[in-house]
Amino acid sequence: MKHPLALLAALLTAAPAFAQITIDQNKALAGNVTPGDGPGFPVTLSQPGSYKLTGNLSVPANTKGIVIAAEGVTLDLNGYTIAAPGLCSQPFNYTAQPVTCTQPTYGTYHGIEVAVDAPGTVIRNGTVRGFSGTGIQTTEGETIEHMHVAHNGNGGIGGSTGSMVGTRIIDSTVALNYRFGIAESSGVVERCNVASNGGDGVNGGGFLIVRNSNVRANYGNSLSGVTVVGTMSANNRYGRLNVKSLGGNVEQAVVY
Repeated sequence: MKHPLALLAALLTAAPAFAQITIDQNKALAGNVTPGDGPGFPVTLSQPGSYKLTGNLSVPANTKGIVIAAEGVTLDLNGYTIAAPGLCSQPFNYTAQPVTCTQPTYGTYHGIEVAVDAPGTVIRNGTVRGFSGTGIQTTEGETIEHMHVAHNGNGGIGGSTGSMVGTRIIDSTVALNYRFGIAESSGVVERCNVASNGGDGVNGGGFLIVRNSNVRANYGNSLSGVTVVGTMSANNRYGRLNVKSLGGNVEQAVVY
């Protein structure tokens, strides 16, 4: 009979291990970051594992940035930016104004696209900006944390229409996107700043909770189809729509 320590060592040796894979501009252009990933953009992550940027990624117009095509992916932007050339702006005013962008709008060229149902996907620690589509296009069950998502021609973060698994968006800023800021059917938005987007600030499907966040100067509803607690909203074009309050919220100096 094997000694318990020897058995443990054998089990650890046999267990699959996924080393962290680094990505920079040169690797993106060369391709083969994972099997099936062609040269240039998008970078396709076809295997589970941990991926980390070691530099900014500059993505041409009308191209996706990174496509996550596997479950079990953690993508750490490591403080870097995935950028396409678009820019959006909103005239400074004390009331919400329309957002205009230099790039085409309502596009499908997303900054980061989760292309499979992959609960457990983690995207964190960086910036996604300037795409004609959505900054981060979701499916269901992702965790998005410490992100800055801005200047995109469709929306900031969204896409899990009909999902009941829920996406978690934490400690992030979503601003100056042509349409919505955040649009998720379910999940949690917590400690986020959602500002100066061209439509609703946060739009939910009735199963989205917004907690301890700041929603301001969006050219649509401040909050729509969500449950909200501890959140401040001001200077949006319209107020809340189909919102359930758990208390501690303020909108235009009205406590609810």
